[in-house]
Amino acid sequence: MTFVPYRCFFASGLTNIEFPNNLIGIDAEAFYLCNFTKINFPSSLKTIGSGAFSYAGELETIDFKNIEKLSDYSFSNTKIQTLKIDNNKIANVPY
Repeated sequence: MTFVPYRCFFASGLTNIEFPNNLIGIDAEAFYLCNFTKINFPSSLKTIGSGAFSYAGELETIDFKNIEKLSDYSFSNTKIQTLKIDNNKIANVPY
């Protein structure tokens, strides 16, 4: 799987997920209303769609390696305190 489609796991109650090393994108609201505490994103991930992880539980720290696009509200209504981006390919981080 290289792409997680729109609303694929919407309100599914997922608490944990392991992404494949070849994941490139996550579409809008793919994990909306899931219950994550931690997510490890692969370095292959380039884009995250609007609201992809909104209301996604107790997320506090996000660490990206090569992300290029974060859409609006990608992580809205979570408890994120720290957002780490290890590249300079992203122009801005939307709210």
